[in-house]
Amino acid sequence: MGKVTGDMSVSCHVECPHCEELIDLFDITWLTDEGLLYKRIFEGERFGCKDLDEEINCPDCKVEFKVGEIVW
Repeated sequence: MGKVTGDMSVSCHVECPHCEELIDLFDITWLTDEGLLYKRIFEGERFGCKDLDEEINCPDCKVEFKVGEIVW
């Protein structure tokens, strides 16, 4: 019998409050460097984050905004 490998895909979408662009936080390199976002969202026995408080720039309209809570 053949053996296959599965792929897991993770995304964490936020909407820019200025232009409504949908942004996947996992596409932002500095948030995923050294597992920062993974550690904050998948911490311990709970998933999500009540106090992420990361400032990001929208790739579309370039306006900066803060991401607070991530819900699972």
